[in-house]
Amino acid sequence: MALVNQGKREINLKIIYWGPGGGGKTKNILMLDKLLNGGEGRVVTLSGRMGRTVFFDFNPVEKKLPGGYTLRYSIYTIPGQDIYAKTREILIRGADGFVFVVDSRKKRLEANVNSMEELSSLLRKFGRLSVPLVIQYNKRDLPDALPVDVLRKNLNTAGYPEVEAVASKGIGVRETFNLIAKLSFSHFLVSASLRVHRSGESVGG
Repeated sequence: MALVNQGKREINLKIIYWGPGGGGKTKNILMLDKLLNGGEGRVVTLSGRMGRTVFFDFNPVEKKLPGGYTLRYSIYTIPGQDIYAKTREILIRGADGFVFVVDSRKKRLEANVNSMEELSSLLRKFGRLSVPLVIQYNKRDLPDALPVDVLRKNLNTAGYPEVEAVASKGIGVRETFNLIAKLSFSHFLVSASLRVHRSGESVGG
């Protein structure tokens, strides 16, 4: 769930880049840092018993929100290997949005399907099915990339928003983030409004 710091008047949303190992999750974050910050952002790689996780914390929104708040995004990738299943379960808790990075190569179709099934199962387990999710079809430039229609049939029967990408070249990276950023913030506003309504508080405080 979003973290709201009343003292600093900041709203921090947590975005998770999910998908099979080697699909391009880390490349997305590194390229996003380059596109938005000229490579001068804060990208941290955490390696250890929990696996390899990339964390990117930055503030791409310059304008102030109503009430003087600033919107921030904390972006994580998850380790895609099977042995880090418990790590993934821990990291998704409290997420405000997900990007599923699809490895478009034919030989990775099964890995994509398994990763999507795992994510769907965990979202059901934690009651997070309403959390926004964007599917990015990555590696579209490779000769063995499956047609998007085939990938969609196997991975996106729910009709999530989609972006085609070549993360290594920066294609589709910014578009993917802009989409999940917009959707996650809209979801936060709706959720916050419902909480205020249910508590009997006035929207104006």
